[in-house]
Amino acid sequence: MISSQARLILSRLTISLVGAVLMVAPASAQNKPRSLVPSLNQDQTQPVPSADNQTQPETSTNTRDLFAPQSSSGLQVQSLSAVHPASVNLISVDQGGLGFDLWNRTRPEIISELLLKLAAPVKSPAMMTVYRKLLLTGGDLPAGARNADKIMELRIRKIMDQGWFEAAKDYFARIPANRRTPAINQLEAELNLLVGRDLEACADLRQPLDRDSNSTFWAKLDIFCKLANQDFDRADLEIALLEEKGEKDPLFFSLAAAIQGSQIDFSERSEPLSPVHFALLKKLDAAFPKMLVQNASAAVQNAMLATPNRIQDAKLDIILDVLESGNSVSLAADFLNPTEAAPAAETPLEDDTLVYSRLLQAITLAQAPEEKAQLLSQLWEEAKAQGDLFAVSKVTLPVLENLQVAAQSQEFMRKAASLLLMNGKPGLALQWERASRRAAIQGTAEDRLQARKDISRLDVYVLLSGKDGIARWNSQSFTTWLDAVKEDPNAAKKGAYLLMAMEVFGYSVSEADWDRLLYLEQSPAQSYSNHTYENILVNSALRKAKGKTVSLGLLSVGSESPDKISLTSTRAVLSALKAVGLQEDARKLALEIAILMDL
Repeated sequence: MISSQARLILSRLTISLVGAVLMVAPASAQNKPRSLVPSLNQDQTQPVPSADNQTQPETSTNTRDLFAPQSSSGLQVQSLSAVHPASVNLISVDQGGLGFDLWNRTRPEIISELLLKLAAPVKSPAMMTVYRKLLLTGGDLPAGARNADKIMELRIRKIMDQGWFEAAKDYFARIPANRRTPAINQLEAELNLLVGRDLEACADLRQPLDRDSNSTFWAKLDIFCKLANQDFDRADLEIALLEEKGEKDPLFFSLAAAIQGSQIDFSERSEPLSPVHFALLKKLDAAFPKMLVQNASAAVQNAMLATPNRIQDAKLDIILDVLESGNSVSLAADFLNPTEAAPAAETPLEDDTLVYSRLLQAITLAQAPEEKAQLLSQLWEEAKAQGDLFAVSKVTLPVLENLQVAAQSQEFMRKAASLLLMNGKPGLALQWERASRRAAIQGTAEDRLQARKDISRLDVYVLLSGKDGIARWNSQSFTTWLDAVKEDPNAAKKGAYLLMAMEVFGYSVSEADWDRLLYLEQSPAQSYSNHTYENILVNSALRKAKGKTVSLGLLSVGSESPDKISLTSTRAVLSALKAVGLQEDARKLALEIAILMDL
């Protein structure tokens, strides 16, 4: 029997033990809080192993980018884990950004290597859009990630190289002072020179910034600032010191001498313009020399557009180059203005842009819609032959938009609809599609038969674009299309591309369709391909490594015209872009190639 005293002690002990348990449980729970952000890998119970993640853990998918522009709607839940400013997102997902999970399943050293190899795909507007999305999206990179500084510097350099100055300024504003590197400081000073903020660039010289001791940029900037302040004596002293150190930059020294009054002819100079060169050139009260304009980088050409009156002999060149670099310009109307005399008809036109100028002037002066349509078609053919079709189509877009939708030649209506689809004007493109179909029921029986064949070619563009037009793909579509192009010596190559693209986008293609190509003359064709890129691209797409997939797609296309890429590489790129959610971009690329191949 237990005494009352013993029962009291036992009761108190029990209460103490229960209390201890209740105290321990919450403390244990606090050691590992539950994340409110679901992991993107929760549905991947058996992730595919790869060389990319054998030596380095995957980038965390639970860390949201604290620098990212937020969606306009919806609750955003963020972890407060430290991130590197290489993760800065300059566009939100709503604006086309690729998301904070961009670089999941990719090691930072691979990221920097991919970015280093990337070149702007200026011959493909669709891939330029993808390139822009990639560079303006930061992705989730932890603060301690290897190569993070290099990734940040590469992103900003490539953003500036394309003349995306507002994005670059936004990026610099988001970089904390303790994360700035010597390369970042120089890039910001270069940006200030390009956008005309000379005072800010010169003020950087007075700041205690880390600088690359091997770079002569800061010495040249110091000379520029002294010349701008007409402190010529000190500028000459620093120029002499720079020459003594063995600096080889004849354009810089010539520009510095010209600012001080020396008569120097720049008309035949063709050296690439650095931001310092450009800042010096602006100080001269003269038009920008044609050769320097034509050979300038996209960044410098965009900077030149801030003072269009200084561009006289190569304005169309610069506009076409700027359009190819993924920028929009408002100066295209300058070439649709008949007040400036076009080159005389008897003038030899050795420069393709002079041909463009003459045709653009003629288009503007033409009164009859039929004449405008004929001249537009002629201009597009000339531009296509010179590799400028997509840039020139943007210049002529205002004319095409204002041209009455009415029966023209089937060839013109096909070209008009395809270029409108490519330039993001599907509503107007489908109006031309309907006009083409209405015209096909007029004329003689022979005319109507030929018109139906032509429409089968127009249908291809509408179907590849994914827009909801009248066109449909059925078991007879390919046969009809083949009949329409049977006289084309490249029918076999075009047919192979068409069937491949249709398969990629889910249209039904039969074995019989492929067999029909066996009856055509098959000839070997030279094309660009890289098996390494293609193989890694396919594997990356299967693993949903988005950033790596997009980068390899860009590398596979490169800076060549996209219709020059091999069909196997093209299939890989289109399929991979689809696999990581960029179906619209894949369709635009497929449409571009179809237009260039003249399907």
